[in-house]
Amino acid sequence: MDRSNGTRVGLAAAAVLLALPSLAQNAARNLGFDTDLRGWTYDAGSVSWSSFDADGSASSGSALVLNSRPDFSAVLLTSPCLGVPNGAFDAGAKSFVRSGPSPGRYATVTLNTYEANDCSGTPTSQILPSFTPPSFDRWTAFGRYGNPAPVLTLPPPPGCPAFCPIEPGPGPRSARFVFAVSKRDSSTPQVTAYADDFFLRLATCVPDDSTLCLNGARFKVTASWESATASGHGTGLRLNDDTGSFSFFDADNTELVVKVLNACADPFNRYWVFGAGLTNVLVTLNVEDTQTGAVKTYVNPQGPASAPIQDTAAFATCP
Repeated sequence: MDRSNGTRVGLAAAAVLLALPSLAQNAARNLGFDTDLRGWTYDAGSVSWSSFDADGSASSGSALVLNSRPDFSAVLLTSPCLGVPNGAFDAGAKSFVRSGPSPGRYATVTLNTYEANDCSGTPTSQILPSFTPPSFDRWTAFGRYGNPAPVLTLPPPPGCPAFCPIEPGPGPRSARFVFAVSKRDSSTPQVTAYADDFFLRLATCVPDDSTLCLNGARFKVTASWESATASGHGTGLRLNDDTGSFSFFDADNTELVVKVLNACADPFNRYWVFGAGLTNVLVTLNVEDTQTGAVKTYVNPQGPASAPIQDTAAFATCP
């Protein structure tokens, strides 16, 4: 191969790599609808940009979806092709569904992943299952955190003996969000819903038996305990996006409840930590802001009943 041909091949390969969606490029894929719906595909007669922002920002907005179809088909809003992180990842969005004279209205989100770099072919998995907001007329944040990227399994090569190990293949390389607005019956004339703040990113907090990931998985929460005869790590149970609990001796016996609240608005501009212990053993509660590395530690000594935690100055790390 001559030098000029090699240069052309190298430039072509670089162009292909630049064209593929990467995790770094996801931030520029208009997942927050700052000014318009560029990059997304939708029914222009039913979907439009709205200045109604999930975080109340005057410089951003959301996607407004109206479903007034006479049949029960959904109106779909589909994201641009996104890069899938290589490893555990977080994914989610915010949704707002307006109430109406009939209850048959809902919105769902799925995240379809693909083996191809360009979201072509058949989706290999759906990371976010159908989601129905728990209530109407308010923004609801939801997501799945610490998802291990699904790995496709490659078959053994021809002629390989029965004991030949099966090698893991490449995981999904790309993904698309699909926001669907639907109605269940003909008594619902129109469903009005908004979508905002989609995210697909490398996991900042990976939940496990002893780790809670709260407030959009930004805060990593762990608890350890010690009695006169034993010690260990608390077993966590996530109750909702902000709140979780820990058990120490028995999974059916809750010993500690904790929540991390977003109070990033005047005059507070803080993340708050609240907790309540239902025990008199030594408890050490650690709350880490994984975005900044800031850590708060709360200790209850052995013997006295646990005092409540009401720390409204916990993290000055907004937004």
